[in-house]
Amino acid sequence: MKKFIIAFLITTVAFAQDNSERVVEVSLNACECISEIDTKLDYEAKSTEIKECIKSANSSYQLTNSILNVSEEIAKDKKETKDVSKDTIQAKKEYTISFDPEKDYQEIEAYLLETCGDMKSIYFSTDKKSRKSVSKNEEALAYYVAANQLKDDADYEKAIALYKKALEIDEKFAFAWDNLGITYRKLNRFEDAIFAYKKSLKIDPKGTMPLVNIAIVYQLIGEYDNSIKYYNKLKKYNKDNPEAYFGLARMYFIKENYKEASDNILKAYILYSKIESPYKSDAEQILSAIYQQLKAKDQLDILKDAAKANKIDLGL
Repeated sequence: MKKFIIAFLITTVAFAQDNSERVVEVSLNACECISEIDTKLDYEAKSTEIKECIKSANSSYQLTNSILNVSEEIAKDKKETKDVSKDTIQAKKEYTISFDPEKDYQEIEAYLLETCGDMKSIYFSTDKKSRKSVSKNEEALAYYVAANQLKDDADYEKAIALYKKALEIDEKFAFAWDNLGITYRKLNRFEDAIFAYKKSLKIDPKGTMPLVNIAIVYQLIGEYDNSIKYYNKLKKYNKDNPEAYFGLARMYFIKENYKEASDNILKAYILYSKIESPYKSDAEQILSAIYQQLKAKDQLDILKDAAKANKIDLGL
C-alpha cells in the first residue's frame, strides 16, 4: 500500500472561503454542470466529471473576461493612436487572451462544497441496479418518473403521493422506496424516511442508497448507535465506499471514541485521495478535529497508532 503523508495536522484545518464575485459566478455555473452528472457513474468517474465542470466553468469565466479586457485595451489604444503625430513611429503591440483552468481551483471547490447541494447528492447517490431496483410495470414506472420530477422541483407532498401510487402497483420497487425516503427526509419526517429505507433494504439488503441515507437519518435524530450499525453494513457490502468510513468516523467522534474515529477517518482519507474526491477536505477537517481533541487530552498516541496501522505519515 502507498504510504500517505499528511502534514496539515499541526494546525487546525480551515479553508479561507473566497466569496468574491468571480468565485460565486464560477461556482454557480459549475454547480449547474454538476447537476447533469450521471448518478450511475462510480465515485472515481464522478470525481473526474466534477473536476471537469469546475475547470470548464473557471476557463469560461476567465476567457470571457480576458476577451473583454483585451477589447477595452484595443479601444483605448485606438483612441490614443489618433492623438499621436503622424511622424511618430508606433511599435506593434500584441494582445494576449489567456486563461488557466486551475486558477483558484481550491477556493472554488471549497465554495461548492458549502453551497452546491446537487454536488453531494449526486456524488453519493447511486443508481446501480439490482434485480428488484426498478419495476417492470410500466404504470409504476410512469408514476415513479413523474414523482422524481416533482421531487426535483421541491414539490414534495405531490411527489410522495406519486411514489405511493407506484408502490401500490409494485411494492418491490426498491428505487421508489429509496426516493420516497429521501422525500420524507426533505420534509424532516424522519420516522417515515426510516420506514421507507427499511422497506428498500428488505428488498435489497446491500442497497447503497438506503444504507447511506438511513445512517444519516439516524444521525440527525441522535440515534448514533443505529447510525453506526448501518454504516458498518455499508462498509461490509462496499468496502471501498469512503462514505462508510467517513460516517463511522463522525459517529465515533461524537461518541468520543477517538480510537475508532481515528482509524475510520484515515481510511476515508485514503479512499477519497485515491479517487481524487473533492470530499477529501471534509475528511481533513474531521481528522484535524480529532487531532485537536487528542492533543488537548495528551492522547496523541491513539492517532499515531492508527496512522501507523494505515501506513500514513502524519508528520508528528
